[in-house]
Amino acid sequence: MSEVKESPVVGLLASYPLQPNLQAVLYNLGRMLKDEVTFHLVMGPEKLPEQLEGLVQSIHVDPPPVSTHGRGFSMKAAFSYASAHRPDVLMNVGQPYPLGIAVVTAGRVYGIRTVLRITGDYLAEASIAGTRREKIWRQLFHGTLLHNVYQQADTVLPVGRRLAQKLVGAGFPEETVHPLPQPFDAELFEQKAGAQKVEKKRELGLEPDRKMILNVGRLTWGKGADRVLEVARRVTDRANGQFQFCLVGDGPYKEAFSSFPSEAVYTAGYVDREKVHEYFQAADLLIHPSRRDALPNVILEAIAARVPVIASPVGEIPDYVSTTLEGVPKYVDCILSKEWRCEPIPSWFSWEEQKSKYARLL
Repeated sequence: MSEVKESPVVGLLASYPLQPNLQAVLYNLGRMLKDEVTFHLVMGPEKLPEQLEGLVQSIHVDPPPVSTHGRGFSMKAAFSYASAHRPDVLMNVGQPYPLGIAVVTAGRVYGIRTVLRITGDYLAEASIAGTRREKIWRQLFHGTLLHNVYQQADTVLPVGRRLAQKLVGAGFPEETVHPLPQPFDAELFEQKAGAQKVEKKRELGLEPDRKMILNVGRLTWGKGADRVLEVARRVTDRANGQFQFCLVGDGPYKEAFSSFPSEAVYTAGYVDREKVHEYFQAADLLIHPSRRDALPNVILEAIAARVPVIASPVGEIPDYVSTTLEGVPKYVDCILSKEWRCEPIPSWFSWEEQKSKYARLL
């Protein structure tokens, strides 16, 4: 009788609390490889989200008594889990800092293979606006300290080709670097058009007769919320009621949008990941004027839902979006022109192709 081979155990280190964007990665990865891999989700004392039940086995770790912005929890969770369970692979779900640092460090100590997901261009941190002292500190911290730790990972998964090339150019061994986007289920973002789109707008409390301009994400300076605010002001002043902006997400800039009437700017606030696709089905255009990003889910979601996109030329976005713009006036002109087009569907959107690549690397 042939021996039944046990599936490899992959320890996935998550944040505490478990962030919504990481839940989306876990949900897709769990469904994709549930028959190939046994996933242990190393998380805080909170309850495992219902959508992840049956996909991962939760390993709960209490946070340290002193809060250190996630750093203390990441290290404690990675080391206590690695010591007790000795999985075949350790991987961070997202957030290379601090989760990836904890994974690589614990893996080296306990002799466990490590897979590091790099979801942002940490090497560009020194170029972010700030004082000279701040830039020097960011370069030392991100460009030297974190960089040296990241290079010790056995396998590195940057989210796209551009970031992979940059990492290799910065000294990562080429054979360890495998560009691989986050697991993404395009079928969840079914296209709506014509009367179906109008009806979806009504269901969501939006203006059915206006073109809906969607922005999804945290309303922060880094995500360009101040730019969205100014674009909305200028378009509203010039467009005579043709458009309605819809903002999905919370953040410090949310209150600034309250001066608009709801028929001009609708703030949906935080929306559960399971319901975000409904806003894409109602949208006529997605705008994403972010200052820094790698490969944001919202871009992929818009492409899958056949919603045109205009976005900043940062990270991997230019590989997916043909209309990339800098500056509020260009966004305004593009919106008013209504000359928008959908982007082609990438070949890797295939669920089976993604599954094959993740299974091979894990």
